[in-house]
Amino acid sequence: IQKRWGDCRQHGDIGRMIEEDEMMIFDRIFNRKYIWLIALLAVVSIFSVSCKKSGGADDVSMYDLYQALCNGETTKDLFSDMKYASSSDQNPADVFSNISDMDYDKVTDFFVCYAADGNGNADEVAAIEVKNAADLSDAETSLQAHLDYRKSLYKTYDASQVKKLDDAKIVTHGRVAVLIVSEDPAAVSAAFEEFF
Repeated sequence: IQKRWGDCRQHGDIGRMIEEDEMMIFDRIFNRKYIWLIALLAVVSIFSVSCKKSGGADDVSMYDLYQALCNGETTKDLFSDMKYASSSDQNPADVFSNISDMDYDKVTDFFVCYAADGNGNADEVAAIEVKNAADLSDAETSLQAHLDYRKSLYKTYDASQVKKLDDAKIVTHGRVAVLIVSEDPAAVSAAFEEFF
């Protein structure tokens, strides 16, 4: 800068020199900000990829799953007058104990959609998302036990629903297990696969 100042003073062009210095400073600041922005975006990208791999971003919206299975285009006509309960309810562990006997500490989220009046209607969709994929078999086993219990109840007071319970399906994907009791469990199962 000293040399340039001297050159410009000799030529009488101080204004041009100041303008060039301001532009040089602006370019340096702009380039530094640009480099920092690129670095920040790279860090955010790496973090989001690592979250997906660790399972944090793989969490399923159980409400969206409920909508797809119980109110979706291909399933909405299968269910009528249904109630909904989930891990968002008050005392979720107590609600969960109605569909599963597995340790609630292993559960990330759950929902159950069931017939408001169980007389003459055994329809139910129950979903459990576990924290660890290793516990998925426990979720399946607990849903099967829940299904078996419901079969034993319906055999005693409404045998017309037993076939529906016999045809029930338990499906899984990732860390989610779902029990499907419906007139058309295949349609609900297809909606489940399509959801993922």
